[in-house]
Amino acid sequence: MRLILAALIVCVALPEAEAAGDKAKCRTRCDSNYQFCLNRSTTKGARKSCKVDRKACKTTCK
Repeated sequence: MRLILAALIVCVALPEAEAAGDKAKCRTRCDSNYQFCLNRSTTKGARKSCKVDRKACKTTCK
């Protein structure tokens, strides 16, 4: 959970006026964090939490 919170803080800290390459990097990081979260989750609720966190991360990549 700490890793997810850290990822969200990093995503929020990024400036909104990013170049297209930065946006792609942000989305790649979100997907990477999502895959890591899925690999360590053991319950359906935990996987759902991963999905919600990924969606929140991707919305900050605009």
